[in-house]
Amino acid sequence: MTITQLGFAVHLDALGRLSGSDLARHFGVSPQSASMALGGLERLGWVERTPHPVHKRVIWFGVTPLGSEQAQAGRAILGQFHAMLEERLSTSFVSDLQQMLLELSADLVGEEQPPQPLWPA
Repeated sequence: MTITQLGFAVHLDALGRLSGSDLARHFGVSPQSASMALGGLERLGWVERTPHPVHKRVIWFGVTPLGSEQAQAGRAILGQFHAMLEERLSTSFVSDLQQMLLELSADLVGEEQPPQPLWPA
């Protein structure tokens, strides 16, 4: 499970069906990275493909009940982690640390760094 995959699952759970292109643009990753992340989520049973009702060449990805459950669990764990950080560290340090972790995780998995937070507001 990558941070991109978890971010995709959380967004699909919160926003509903989206195409791989929509997710790639939103997260600032390449279409190939989005396709790989979605393929992994599909193999886990977290997302399923459905054809767009109007544009038949467009594939929508929607979260499954299992994916929704896991996205909510991931959101809760990250929420607890952020709360613990905020309790123990200054706000500016937490912000700097979050940026550093994003950069490091992007370097480790060879993906571009998302231009915005991975979680919906």
